[in-house]
Amino acid sequence: MAYYFNDATSEALSYGDVTIFDGLTTYSAHSWVNVRVTDNDNTLLTKGDTNRRFLLWNDDVGGVSGRTNIYASFLVTLSPSANSRVEGAQDSCTPGTWQPVGFSADYGSSTGHRLYIDGTEDANSPGDPSALGSVENTATDLYVGAGTSGFATSSNGGTMDGDMAEVAFWSAVLTAAEFAALGAGVSAAKIRPNSLIFYAPLIREKGDLVGGIAPTVNSTPDVVAHPRVFMPLAQILQFPPASAAGTLPGFHAMNRGIMRGVARGVG
Repeated sequence: MAYYFNDATSEALSYGDVTIFDGLTTYSAHSWVNVRVTDNDNTLLTKGDTNRRFLLWNDDVGGVSGRTNIYASFLVTLSPSANSRVEGAQDSCTPGTWQPVGFSADYGSSTGHRLYIDGTEDANSPGDPSALGSVENTATDLYVGAGTSGFATSSNGGTMDGDMAEVAFWSAVLTAAEFAALGAGVSAAKIRPNSLIFYAPLIREKGDLVGGIAPTVNSTPDVVAHPRVFMPLAQILQFPPASAAGTLPGFHAMNRGIMRGVARGVG
């Protein structure tokens, strides 16, 4: 089962200051998203502050292109002061439909900022992040379903209105073929597992299965049907052990073999 984040009550998840992002110059992000309301910006994933962050969101009107009902990705650093922005195609967001959405970033490449929607690279991608430095240490939270303003409404650039599942980050640039596999329903745990640094399937449990981080939950997100995702055999899910304080019940359960490489649908 996935989760519905209701913008009216600012429902979202905060995973605290996940320091494993600090200093990265190559990374990727991916999530399954079902946007319900598109009359405001819907933040999907973000970490950082206004001047130093990465951001993936549904934009009602693109600030640069003017295209409407799109997905977009924004990368910005303060030192050096630079940014890269990729705004997706017109109506690339399909409200009421589960969509796989993600981006990759390689700060050393002039074509290193790529946006993927429905398993394929958007026609307006790539962007140029070569003037950026690295992901800076901002001591800010990693949010799922909320923006840099925290648990604020979407009119303030904050929470989204829609469903989310299968949130994942890698410390590597995924290939187009790997994003296509994610878009076809392959679990993030089967894609470049040695580079997977964060994975929250949001199947009942809300925590990160890699680092064992349990989030702060704002309000009470409703449980909804999960998109159909093919999970790996249990032995693949051998993530590094979490600290005792952050250990999640579901983490060890998976490694004991409860999950069996079956397709997860409504859960």
